[in-house]
Amino acid sequence: MTRRLQRISLRSRLLLSYVAILAVAATTVVIAVPRLANPTVSTYFDGDRTKANNAVVNGIVKAEKHAVWIAAVIAVAASFGMAVVMSRLLLRTLTVIRSATADIAAGHYERVIEIPHEPELGPIARDINALAESLADTERRRARLVSDVAHELRTPLTTLQGQLEGIMDGVIEMSDETIASMTDDIARLVHITTDLANLSRAEERAYDLDFADTNLYALASSVVARLKPQYDEQGVALLVTGQPVAVWADAGRVTQLLTNVVGNALMATASGGTVTVHVSERSSGQPAGHDATVVVSDTGRGIAAHDLGRIFQRFERVTVGDAAPSTGSGIGLTIARGIAEAHHGTLTATSPGLAKGATFMLTLPVEPRDHHEQHESARRS
Repeated sequence: MTRRLQRISLRSRLLLSYVAILAVAATTVVIAVPRLANPTVSTYFDGDRTKANNAVVNGIVKAEKHAVWIAAVIAVAASFGMAVVMSRLLLRTLTVIRSATADIAAGHYERVIEIPHEPELGPIARDINALAESLADTERRRARLVSDVAHELRTPLTTLQGQLEGIMDGVIEMSDETIASMTDDIARLVHITTDLANLSRAEERAYDLDFADTNLYALASSVVARLKPQYDEQGVALLVTGQPVAVWADAGRVTQLLTNVVGNALMATASGGTVTVHVSERSSGQPAGHDATVVVSDTGRGIAAHDLGRIFQRFERVTVGDAAPSTGSGIGLTIARGIAEAHHGTLTATSPGLAKGATFMLTLPVEPRDHHEQHESARRS
């Protein structure tokens, strides 16, 4: 019975529910009135039930039955009409919402639903409007990324094409400088395609991780050492502090994560600023043990409160005031968070406000030694 009702449209079910209620009410009135009317009328005769009085009582009760039936039919008819009107009014909002979701599915993200007065439908309309706004924002950032990536690809490809044509025509000599220039252009192309591939893995949670005992402080120190020349060139101090902490992680992926975060801090910090990388261990509050943390703090341009939730979104590049937009593809932090989550960790960002610096915290679980050995034996088997 329930499955059959589910196959009927909502409007028909509303009508059926109204009609069922009315039918029960009308039946109750038709049955109850005669049963209550007969003894009630009889009390007016003080028990004097002569033939004449009985005829009067029967006539009154019969008239009441007739009137009740007529009233019941009129009530059902009028209520049915009202039910039709009320069901249309109620479903009008649902029809609008359905039409809007169809438009959004077709790519018309500018469609906005007027918030209905019904308390139950208002939150649904707000959620759909928020979804449309989020999709529109994602589409804008995707289009911008496609344009940027096309530009990034076009530049080295055009250079390579010109160099190859020059070599073929004998205009350019195949020297070590020419080979080095072509190698740099190829490296740029590889970097762009690698970023896009990593983004896909991050969103699909498809990282192939090679877990092992890893010294997190050593990883952070190696990243700092590799990026130090870039910091020195820009006039930004880069420091690493803390203590050795062993974690069960993929050293290559964690290095990639830290490189993205520390490199992002350099782009956000002007000459004369400082970036500090601090490695420590703290209680996780869980029975399993502790967490390892890497805190990357800078004295750079900071992050506005409304941008803190956006910086980890793909293709997002935050602009601060009149400053130029951040360089890069806008997917480095998205990839970094994906790697952290693949390790069952977190990557968060905080900032006191613009021009007050920012802090990124990577948290990775520190598993007990026996858990490490279980993972290793399972992987080898």
